[in-house]
Amino acid sequence: MDSRRKYIRISCVIAGIVLVVITALWFMGVITWGHGAGDVTRYGETDESEEYVVYDGIKFSCGQYELVMVTENGVFLDTDTGHRIQVLHQEKTLDDFWNTKDERKDAGRSAGFEVDSDPEKYNSADRDYIKYALRQQSDDETTDYSEYMQIFLTPDYKGDRLFICINYNKDMDDMTEAERKAMYDKSSAWIQELMDAGESTDEPDDDTGKIIYSATALKNKENYADSDTLTSACRTVQYGLPYGYLIKDDSDPDSAYYESDSGKTYLYIAIKDYSALLTDDESLKEYVDSYAKNDHAMHQDCGSKEIDGRVFYYYSYFTQNWCDDGSVIVEYNFKAYCDIGEGQIYTISAHSYTNSDVMDTDTYLECMKLDIKLNIK
Repeated sequence: MDSRRKYIRISCVIAGIVLVVITALWFMGVITWGHGAGDVTRYGETDESEEYVVYDGIKFSCGQYELVMVTENGVFLDTDTGHRIQVLHQEKTLDDFWNTKDERKDAGRSAGFEVDSDPEKYNSADRDYIKYALRQQSDDETTDYSEYMQIFLTPDYKGDRLFICINYNKDMDDMTEAERKAMYDKSSAWIQELMDAGESTDEPDDDTGKIIYSATALKNKENYADSDTLTSACRTVQYGLPYGYLIKDDSDPDSAYYESDSGKTYLYIAIKDYSALLTDDESLKEYVDSYAKNDHAMHQDCGSKEIDGRVFYYYSYFTQNWCDDGSVIVEYNFKAYCDIGEGQIYTISAHSYTNSDVMDTDTYLECMKLDIKLNIK
């Protein structure tokens, strides 16, 4: 195994955390967040032979998960169904949440969250739990689906509690209320299995940066996409991708979603008609300039770049989401557009809550190397 695969660069504050942090701040009022991500880079040696990690005095079994990471924000466990579970220790109790749940719900709504499943107390295998589910509609113009998460609170062995969160993908939007409830029930079974297998231990907690891959996950790492293709009614566009990106959804022929394995950066590439972006008299440059001057964002860079004779207009920015405790969550964004003719525009959109390299144009140079063929019928 070469050094690139043996030592994995990870970000300890991955994007999945962000939804958790926002939720915690607004809905629970228990987690604070510093200004920016801070020192988020860690290096961990892959060791698929180990069977458990120790966190918060609990020995968690790893055998059934594709990937397990110990980070500054708890333990992350990836299931073979594509879901990510976060386990985070909090110096709070279940009663601290339950006694203020109505106030938390009101605060959550003011932050754009809706309760998809009300807080509920229950006991399973002599362990107390509180569970609830939230939904937030994305405000990204390239994204038309909601983010869903289910949260569990349960006591640890030290008198505090564990905060456990599962983030769901956009397929939840297509489910009925009954189907989502069935999904939540299935997740409850996952969490019960996780906690039932967890054992109290006197062993020291594992260091931040420990990563354990399953054999399947190690094989998947060899399947990073280095290029992809989109097809519209009149043309086929092939383009490159930065190293370390996996295809998450390419079910639509003219758009695709990607996710970075290190840093949890999200990338969306699409072919759009002029009418979807521009007014009748608006040029592509004017469109980009107008968004780059958005008062709600912190402008970083705006300009144009010519790649293989094609001009890309781009802008980058970051937004700061201020929380009621004075802390802030930062989101980094990059967008680029290229007129590919016949009334169509090739678009690149990327965002991350942890990786400021998103705002660097050079990060997406591979995406700007286009091979375009007309579809002649």
